Amino acid sequence: MSLSSDFQKLSVAGLVTLYELDASKLGLGVLRWHGHLSYEDWEYIYEFANRAQFANKSKRVAATGADDIVVPDIIWNGNEYKPVAIQSDGLEIRGDGKASTPSLVITSDLNGVKGMTRRLCRQYNDFAGAKLTVIRTSAKYLDAANFADGNPTANVNEYRKQVWYIEHKVNDDEEKVTFELSNPVDFEGARIPAREITSFCHWGVTGGYRGECCQYMGTAMFDENGNPTNNRALDKCGCRITDCQIRNNVERFGGYPSSSLI
Repeated sequence: MSLSSDFQKLSVAGLVTLYELDASKLGLGVLRWHGHLSYEDWEYIYEFANRAQFANKSKRVAATGADDIVVPDIIWNGNEYKPVAIQSDGLEIRGDGKASTPSLVITSDLNGVKGMTRRLCRQYNDFAGAKLTVIRTSAKYLDAANFADGNPTANVNEYRKQVWYIEHKVNDDEEKVTFELSNPVDFEGARIPAREITSFCHWGVTGGYRGECCQYMGTAMFDENGNPTNNRALDKCGCRITDCQIRNNVERFGGYPSSSLI
């Protein structure tokens, strides 16, 4: 079984969504969050992961008041993602040539500090230009460190991701801060459907390797020169047709191989 086959089902239980906001260029570093705060969310995650509880014992009273539910950090690929009220909208990849208008909404209070998100916005240029990576996986693939009894199905290679950038802050108040997002192409000033015809893969060039358009979810990893590697940090696509060939993913190649003959 794999995440790709899971997504082909009518419903996906235990789906986990993680957010990475890389504001390193602004001097803040990388912030990591998850938005799984509700009792229902964790009921599904626990049930699908087949674990009585996560290792973290921090508890939150369920909305019904009848049960307690654990709302801990989520550990994925060795990184900790903090529980935060966060919501994204409009992140779909459109096939009609029209650009979507995605948004990100984050609670104004972070880590128990009232108005912290608004303060960070004032200090770090409203996060303009910060890179947002949205990662989706299943509870059964989460790191073993999440579980009191470990997790034999942990697999950091089973995930989908999308990359966006903070375009500008739309609104902020005492409860939440709203941002408009843009994709990497838009942020560089080129608007869809404008697309340069080259022999290089468009998805890889725009940060979409292993993303929704690329759809490569294989366990085999290669560096940007096409050499096999076991180091996830070196798992990069060189954006050539040969890179798709060694991954058996030629049907998803986003370039024009014959353009070099023009």
